[in-house]
Amino acid sequence: MAWYDVPNKNYGPTKRIPVGIVCDISSSMEDVRDILNKSLVSLYNQLKESKKTKKGVDLLLIFFNGETEVRINFESLETIDLDRMKIDRVYGYTDTGKALLRALSLVQQKKNEYKAKNQDYWQPLLFLITDGYPCAWKGAPDEEYKKINDTYKVAAEEIHRLDGEKLVFVSAGIQRNNGVSANIKRLRELSDRVICVSEDISGLKRIDDFIKLIGKTAIQAETEIDELIRELM
Repeated sequence: MAWYDVPNKNYGPTKRIPVGIVCDISSSMEDVRDILNKSLVSLYNQLKESKKTKKGVDLLLIFFNGETEVRINFESLETIDLDRMKIDRVYGYTDTGKALLRALSLVQQKKNEYKAKNQDYWQPLLFLITDGYPCAWKGAPDEEYKKINDTYKVAAEEIHRLDGEKLVFVSAGIQRNNGVSANIKRLRELSDRVICVSEDISGLKRIDDFIKLIGKTAIQAETEIDELIRELM
């Protein structure tokens, strides 16, 4: 039994696999937007090809910059229009904490729904993809920077409280040779499970490798996620 399995009742016809993705769409993500769009479609197809996940996954997809947009709220794959998985444009600043708190709230709502229906489920998997760090817009007042950083700290505390027994959290920090890169030190405030990814830095895994890992963790839900991460590294 995986350490994130829920040894709960087995009433439901299919054990549900809740998978959440929180994806940065701030302005610095322009050069990886097409890569992410193709990778998200590949993830959808990867999950559809597995008998376990085709009817078992409930997918959450959140795009964020200064605002948080819930594109897909824990829907089964057969109800999802692929256009809703597409990043149409990137813009704005990076309020990571607000997006994570929204995701955590939706995760709890989904778990409550499962329990109300006596539905068996795997512990939720939540993945963050970002190339930056919590930050306000250029020229923003100091209180706005403080608000965004305080929200990030609250999200980090909540993830630490839940991670391991009530949630599995992993983040991907996009790195670049030049320009904006994810602040790995700040990502480690959320969790030790941080994977550095890139499209052009030798020795780092690719962004699409990380998104394939998301699919693999759902398909092999009985396997401890740290084992799957070691395989990726």
